[in-house]
Amino acid sequence: MKKLNLFNYLGCVLLGSIVFFGCDKTDKGDYDYTNLKTPFKGNTYEFLKSKPGIFDSVLVVIDRLGLKEVLEKERITLFAPTNQSFVLALNKLNNGKTISSPSYVSLSKYRVNNLDSLMCRYMIAGLNLSDSMTLTDGKTMKSYKYNYPMNGKRNISRSEGYQNGGASLITFSDTRRSSFKASWLGTVANSIDIRTTNGIVHILEPGHLFGYNDFYKPIRSPFKGLPFEFPSVINAKAVLEAEDFDKGGEGVAYHATVFPSKNYRPTEGFRLENHGASTAPLSAGYSFPSTWDLQDGTSGDWVIYTINVSEEGDYEIMTRYRNRAGINSDFSLVRYNLSFDFIESSSIAIVKRDSYPVWSGSIVTVHLKKGIHSMRFLWEVTPLELDAFLVKRIN
Repeated sequence: MKKLNLFNYLGCVLLGSIVFFGCDKTDKGDYDYTNLKTPFKGNTYEFLKSKPGIFDSVLVVIDRLGLKEVLEKERITLFAPTNQSFVLALNKLNNGKTISSPSYVSLSKYRVNNLDSLMCRYMIAGLNLSDSMTLTDGKTMKSYKYNYPMNGKRNISRSEGYQNGGASLITFSDTRRSSFKASWLGTVANSIDIRTTNGIVHILEPGHLFGYNDFYKPIRSPFKGLPFEFPSVINAKAVLEAEDFDKGGEGVAYHATVFPSKNYRPTEGFRLENHGASTAPLSAGYSFPSTWDLQDGTSGDWVIYTINVSEEGDYEIMTRYRNRAGINSDFSLVRYNLSFDFIESSSIAIVKRDSYPVWSGSIVTVHLKKGIHSMRFLWEVTPLELDAFLVKRIN
């Protein structure tokens, strides 16, 4: 009898071990890898491949973007979206279209540059375990390749009858390049701290929408089809018209608090004014041929322009504006911000106070590397009527 009891006891222990270590799927369909006591014996890419039915979509994206070798060799923390995240995003993007529809957009057809930018937000350089994300404000982390600011904050879920007695989770947030948490978009990684031979994996909840809201948003693109060309010859000049900001709509290419214009760009949110050739004289020895301007930009409004720099160097940018606050009014409080590639820059105070309707100019010098850049103009304080930017290469 004692032998039988001992045999039954060992059998129960063995069965319990199989249940505990062999079953990693919860009753919600999520996989909880935090029970693994040893690191996965393979690189991060191999880990994804080892879970068919869970990471097939992200593997399609990684292979298409040529990121396989990065996940095989580099030290990367991956916040891994599951298949369901891509299903939700594609359904939102296609808005009821069936897969058989000729206009259906799949992961293989989605615009590669935008897909690359979004996928890299889930890839963070270095090894970032959850215990590095315990501060009140979490941990700000820069995305692979694009240095886009993301945030990770470890939390402990509730467990009935216990305070902080549940499982550890990570709230993984797209900061929208804002320091205000109210603007952030967050999701949850509920299977965390999975070690591979070269990285860390945190698995996002199936309800996460890949790309947050940006996957199905309109894509920003140059207004005239091609980026505005900064001059490549020293002392050469070129005019970028203010009204030729990028296409893409509100929150993508611009933010405006005024009613749209009825002319030139009638579907956009900025009020455009045709000021006439008589009020567009020569400035700094250069003519501004267009008669349109952005009339009523106010504090917090912004516009983005896609530009191309063919030669690295220093560029002088004169912003052409005039006072909308009234004749002979004081410009001492007027400030704006001109930044490139969403890197914060210092405010620019306007000191010239010509009376309306005279146009004035404020000059800044920036150093730009060769390539495509995003130039953003932000109204900070007091209304300002914006006409154009005169760009000159100085060395």
